[in-house]
Amino acid sequence: MNKRCISLIIFLFVLVSATVVTVVRWQAWFGLPAEPPFVLDKGIHRLFVVPGRDGLGDRVVTWVSGDSLPVAFIFDGDTTLLSPKRIHTEGGVTYTFRQRLQGLSIGTHRYRITTQSGETFSDSLFIRGVSRRDRLIYIGDIQDGETGLSRDFLNGVAKRYLDTDAWLFAGDLIERGHDGYWEIFYDAVGDFAPHTVFIPALGNHEYSKGLSKKPDPRWREAFPKPLTSDDRDGEVGGQNYFVDYPYVRVVVIDTNRLPFGNLFPLTSWLKRTLTEREDDPFLIVVMHHGVHSMAFGRVNLAERFVLGPLFETQGVDLVLQGHDHVYARVKRKAPSEPLYLTSTSSLKSYDVKPDPSRLDASASGGRFYVVLDVDAEKIDGITFREDHSGFDRFTITKHR
Repeated sequence: MNKRCISLIIFLFVLVSATVVTVVRWQAWFGLPAEPPFVLDKGIHRLFVVPGRDGLGDRVVTWVSGDSLPVAFIFDGDTTLLSPKRIHTEGGVTYTFRQRLQGLSIGTHRYRITTQSGETFSDSLFIRGVSRRDRLIYIGDIQDGETGLSRDFLNGVAKRYLDTDAWLFAGDLIERGHDGYWEIFYDAVGDFAPHTVFIPALGNHEYSKGLSKKPDPRWREAFPKPLTSDDRDGEVGGQNYFVDYPYVRVVVIDTNRLPFGNLFPLTSWLKRTLTEREDDPFLIVVMHHGVHSMAFGRVNLAERFVLGPLFETQGVDLVLQGHDHVYARVKRKAPSEPLYLTSTSSLKSYDVKPDPSRLDASASGGRFYVVLDVDAEKIDGITFREDHSGFDRFTITKHR
């Protein structure tokens, strides 16, 4: 058999294999159910709080409504009239509002929102000063498909840890970018979201499927990125940003656009972001698709072979991963390596893929949350199951 015949056979094999894989995976890759029609009430709905670049002193309050009229935002007695942004989706229209608050003083600040029809909502924001540690809670994928599945779980976490600086989410907060799934997620977090800082990464379930993937337009309005005067993140594309606390810089990466389009701008941005703070804080990266895939049949090439080496050379301490619906803590070969931790807060679970010898802790099935305490010398992490029983514990010490 000559080389031409061999090449033709190889080509046909690859073509047939690719066709079979595409047919099998077509629905998973491209099948996106249409968003059902919806009409939002003309009230104040789905309030979230996100930080600015200064995790201690900056806040952004966001909410949605079915009403296009301006509202009054009263903060510490001062009133600002806010006009909404109109978001049109396949299912209907959402009006989004936001108010940025920068350089807030230490203490409790009250805010109130009043519509022209007389409806009001009020809550408070607590701003702490520099203390002995920064406390963060890490939540993996949630993806509730119906109301009530995660409400008791997440409210139980919130009531146990009232002094938390922020909740870190590794993406897939919602099952799909539909108004109904936004409501399901807010049902789970609405009791504490109006006064609790959320720092979320975008997951693939917040993106539309297809060759031209885009995030649900309501995401950027609910969780706007921190801004700077030069808006340098704009050169990267996607929802990439960072938030600073006294002892840690939290860097959030949108992995849904990898490897196409923004890999090289992203790595350039990361090198600068991971090295520019002269006081040498701990570095925590939050991302959806992991450098080390923990579920069977998954591999993320750009994350593994581009971001992984970069994290190691740039001194990243902890990488919080989602997507795989398992709990897995990768064994480090050296103290200078990042610690890779994949967790899930979803009722949907997969099997852990790697050989257990590569892992310090793992579990298939169950929901988890991780409490991180960061001071000048170390990160202490404790992983809890849904019933708040301890499951795993780790410490990362300064090696730079």
